[in-house]
Amino acid sequence: MDKEKAYFVLVSEKPSVHGKPGAIVEQTLKLAASGLASLVTRTARQRKTGRSYHEAKLANIGEEKAELLLSLTDRVKQKKERIAGTGSYRLIRYEEAAGAAVVVGQQTGVYVDFPGTGKVDLTEMYQRVLPFDDIWAFGRCQQLPKRNGKKRMHQFAAKWVKLLLQREKDPEKFWLQFDKLGDACSKLGFRMDSGTGFVKRYPECAAMRSEAFAKVLPTVIDIELLGSAIYSLWRYKTHWESFDGSVSWSENSQQCFLLLFQRLEELTK
Repeated sequence: MDKEKAYFVLVSEKPSVHGKPGAIVEQTLKLAASGLASLVTRTARQRKTGRSYHEAKLANIGEEKAELLLSLTDRVKQKKERIAGTGSYRLIRYEEAAGAAVVVGQQTGVYVDFPGTGKVDLTEMYQRVLPFDDIWAFGRCQQLPKRNGKKRMHQFAAKWVKLLLQREKDPEKFWLQFDKLGDACSKLGFRMDSGTGFVKRYPECAAMRSEAFAKVLPTVIDIELLGSAIYSLWRYKTHWESFDGSVSWSENSQQCFLLLFQRLEELTK
């Protein structure tokens, strides 16, 4: 299986694009055989102006899970679609409640032989996972923009390794950035789960001791899980460890964060 070309795309669109400019009207999930999964969104404003997508989340689920999902999508068939010749077409989905036809996607240069009325009902096909040789879903042949999530994660990790190593030299800069660490994790798509995901996988780290982290982290390959651990540890230090909102810092705290960020830097090279 070609890990660069084997993937599927799921496009989910809201029936109307006439909502508020900032409302999300389109979500696209792409899963590659390499294990990389990305979810991108478009707002009504972006769609109207033809602007690019916003990267909401990027994660690596691993090759095994990816290949299993891809093998399942091979059995999904498109319904009532015959492509031949040249021309243009529009794919239509009917809203059962309102009885209105909604354009799901369109593409020039390809002709679809619609049965009967010249319309194709995508009710069953809508929001289903389809396999493709290229990025193509419901008549959409445009390439998604190249994602730079891994690069940004690497820059983020490298920045924090440097901040931690220079914490004593420039404490003011460190604490200013530490206050913003939660927002930075959120923007990268990391999820704060109070550490439950990481501890469930690695129970020896429940006590949050750097010695346990040092043993476990070399075996961790899940970037999303690692990011979640960083986000959750930050949340613990800033919200739950003390009742007055202050942050206590020890050599153990320093080493735990440093080990986490160093591993994230390694995995995102």
